Amino acid sequence: MPWNLSGENSGIRRAKIAGAAILMASVFVGSAHAADCLGARDRDSQVVRALQSRLMVAAFSCNARSDYNQFVRRYRPHLAYHGRGLQSYFRKQYGRSHTKSLNRFVTRLANGASQVSIADRGLFCEQSRVAFSELMTARSYEAPLVLQAVALQSDWRFKPARVCEAVAEMPEEVQ
Repeated sequence: MPWNLSGENSGIRRAKIAGAAILMASVFVGSAHAADCLGARDRDSQVVRALQSRLMVAAFSCNARSDYNQFVRRYRPHLAYHGRGLQSYFRKQYGRSHTKSLNRFVTRLANGASQVSIADRGLFCEQSRVAFSELMTARSYEAPLVLQAVALQSDWRFKPARVCEAVAEMPEEVQ
């Protein structure tokens, strides 16, 4: 479940954001040049797209269209940045068939989120509501970190490839 950063005093809030940044930095530092290693941007782009797909499903399944639209408006530059990162990754990995592979990947993410929604609509909608709240209450300077924190800490069936020193493959299917 997403961290509840809203309603906390600013010192605790900043400490959580800083902790998330340190955690992400420690995960991403390492042998980034290893042949079997994903770069941080590639992984970040995967998890942000997974979050976006989940929230898109929540827009329809949980009647949260206005929350989703606010999220997209607020995070448009970040979503575009990660969208370009995902396109670049797929172009490098799949060459001429990158568009088809990317579309298949995004479809699997949406299908996985939909399956979670169907399995337990109440829990799915509550987790999505909390995610929307966290994302929309972040201060503008915190937005990129909060977006990453919410995306990375989710247990929403998407298992991204690991960054460095780990298996660097796109998941075959959303589990």
